[in-house]
Amino acid sequence: MKPSNLNIRFFVLIRNRTLTGLIFFAVTIFLFTGCSNEEVKNVVEKPEISIEPIDENKLMDRVLRIDIQEMDVELEYDPTNDLISGNSIIKFRMRSGQVKPLIHFDLADNGVINSIILNGEELNHNNSSDVKTVKFTETTQEGMEFLRDCSGIEINTLKINYTFEHTDNYKSFFSNVNDIRGEGNEMVFPTINCPSDLSKHRIAFSVKSDRPYSFMGSGKVKDKSNKKIQKWLLDSERDVASYTIMWMLIPTEDVVSEEKVIDGVKIRVMAYKNGASIESAFKKLKSWIPELRANIGEFPMKRGLNVFLTERGGGMEYFGATITSLYALKHEVFHMYYGCSVIAKTYRDSWWDESINMWYGYRDLNSVTPVDNNFSSNIVSGRTPVSVGFDRRAYNEGAKIIESIASEIGGKDSFVAFLKHVSANHTFAPFNTFELIKYVYDFSGIDFKERIVKWLYNGTRTYFSPQGLSVNNYHKVDMTPPEEIIKKYKR
Repeated sequence: MKPSNLNIRFFVLIRNRTLTGLIFFAVTIFLFTGCSNEEVKNVVEKPEISIEPIDENKLMDRVLRIDIQEMDVELEYDPTNDLISGNSIIKFRMRSGQVKPLIHFDLADNGVINSIILNGEELNHNNSSDVKTVKFTETTQEGMEFLRDCSGIEINTLKINYTFEHTDNYKSFFSNVNDIRGEGNEMVFPTINCPSDLSKHRIAFSVKSDRPYSFMGSGKVKDKSNKKIQKWLLDSERDVASYTIMWMLIPTEDVVSEEKVIDGVKIRVMAYKNGASIESAFKKLKSWIPELRANIGEFPMKRGLNVFLTERGGGMEYFGATITSLYALKHEVFHMYYGCSVIAKTYRDSWWDESINMWYGYRDLNSVTPVDNNFSSNIVSGRTPVSVGFDRRAYNEGAKIIESIASEIGGKDSFVAFLKHVSANHTFAPFNTFELIKYVYDFSGIDFKERIVKWLYNGTRTYFSPQGLSVNNYHKVDMTPPEEIIKKYKR
């Protein structure tokens, strides 16, 4: 995701906490027992403070609990009544040592769960002995805990049927992810909102309307429409993170689209009528796609690239797709490599895909300088591995850290060669910050570990620093259509 202001002025709020507050925050995040709607479990366990790093894998097992294998979802959009009807089938395995499953699903106040079936047993979501809601302090996450023991060996199946309101002034339905806030697609279908939870996604979208609709989305898309219904099937075809699934359902009369093949990559660009310039988008991509293919590697998505082009704001990257302004287009397309196929293990590790992206965009402008000798921050350790969102300092300070590494391993060309190497050898295999530094060492023979601890973890080997920075949260994708389109749908 790219910010809407390239000046990149960061307004941060330093939240001073007492030690008690810090321990409460860490415990709440680290322990998934959390709060239910019915009761609060007062389980207190001090976070491990030692000279060694936290055991990230065990922590994520305790909090996330399940690994999703496959997702089959049906979503019907009724624009007349502003409703979405959903039916989701989730196949999952329990993580190591875990028994009772939990999934992220937040319908807020405008949704109704009609039924839940876990491994053939119907559960009552209003009964606290069947299902509990778990809230995670200072995150956007809301989990549903199912109070049944599940196998850690066999595949488990969860089925949820639900309905929720969806009000849109111009009658569209689209993915609305914000990775800075850590908001994924968990408000539309049940999932695990974590970059490293990769699974196959098959989603059927239908529209209950006489008005013709157009569709674009991630992966393979088949139009299954007939005289009775408008319907599309989206298939990711491979394991991907749920928050990288993009879709766009929008009245056909309101948009224009064009397809071209650039350097062997099929590209479709859609925009509002009398809105952003599709011609300008293709002009940018005409040179950008060949450059990325030459410098970083083959385009990672075999189905090519889908772009919904907006007039203003920033953008958001998805698997083989983006919703973006012309201004942010090149940034979001770079994320097809770093962000959507070379994947961070946790949201807080996402600093490096943003930092590398910013560095790459500015590398030939000599506008990024290395960090100074005294630089220290908690860009990464200000958040736990299981928190959502990343620190916005990743954009400018992170790019300086990348420049420091690039300068020492041989300069810009050497680091671009390193990026190509990682893209060739570590796609769809999520890794964290220290694994990235190991890849740098393997490539260059230079060990940056101690400096990375200083630059990103405030010099502490606990890898979780107190008094982390909290950043202002805002959404940068602006889907506002031209005024003549808005007027059509005003009531």
